[in-house]
Formats: sequence, structure tokens, C-alpha cells
Amino acid sequence: MSGQTPDPYGVPDGQKPDSSTPPAYGQQPAQPGPPQYGQSGEPGQYGQSAPYGQPGYPQAPGTPDPYGQQPARSGSVPGKTMGIVGLVLAFFMPIVGLVLSIVAFVQSKKAGFSNGPALAGIILGAIFTILATIALILIFTVMGGVVDLYIENCIDGSGGTFVYEGEEFACE
Repeated sequence: MSGQTPDPYGVPDGQKPDSSTPPAYGQQPAQPGPPQYGQSGEPGQYGQSAPYGQPGYPQAPGTPDPYGQQPARSGSVPGKTMGIVGLVLAFFMPIVGLVLSIVAFVQSKKAGFSNGPALAGIILGAIFTILATIALILIFTVMGGVVDLYIENCIDGSGGTFVYEGEEFACE
């Protein structure tokens, strides 16, 4: 054994590397092999390869996208803003919100788009309109009974007080 420490990553002494053994770490191969990543292997094309995610061949017109995505359309969705406004108004003014949501939904459908806020505004506007109608009917029914008693007891000249559902009301 000689006095030198052998290079653990190099070629042992007396052996010549051949093309069948891979080069040591960090060394270039002796013979040119297949092109490295990002290289096309053609002269003048160093580092120029097709961008990631783009197919090698153009897609035929009219064929569906293999990933199920719809092509991007320019501009905004017609009726989207009106659908959002209709959804918000459905909580405060249900009839107005319902009408705006219906108009926005129809505009979007004519343009071939879906409009979730408009659909939600239609549903909520219809529910709140029905609830508001029921509440108004109940209020007028109860108020109508009180008004009838008031007319009978106070306006007819009898004066004083009257009792409605256990509560005493004074004629003033």
C-alpha cells in the first residue's frame, strides 16, 4: 500500500474509466449522451424546451378540453352584479330582491352562464316574500279585531275601557 490515501470517489489507481461505468459525482460524462433536462440536443437550441403543461400538438377545433375545463370567456358574467344585489335585497326588501334576482338569472341564462347568487336571491326572496305576506295577514287580523272592539266600545259613545284577550284598553 502506498502512502497516499485513495480518493474514495475517484477511479482506483491503474484503472481507466470506460463508457460503461458512470462518471464520479460532479464529473461530466466522457461521451455525449442524451440531452440533459431543459436541453433539446439540437445546436442553437440550448435551454429551449416546450413550456411545462403545454401539449406538443395543437388541439383540434371543437374537441373538448381533456381536463374538463371550459374555455375562458372575455368580460364578466352578465347579470352577476345584479344577482348579488338581488340576493342582498332579498333579506331587507324581499319582493324587490326577488324581482332583481329573476332578471339577473334570466340575463345570465341567455348569455349561457350560471348565476349562483341570482338563484339564491330567487329562493330567499320567494321564502321571505311568503313569510312577510303571512306576517302581514296575521298583523292585520289581530289589528282588525282590536280596531273593531275600539269602534264598538269607544266611538259609539259608551266610553271607558274594554278588554281584549285579557288586556284592558282605555278609550281616550
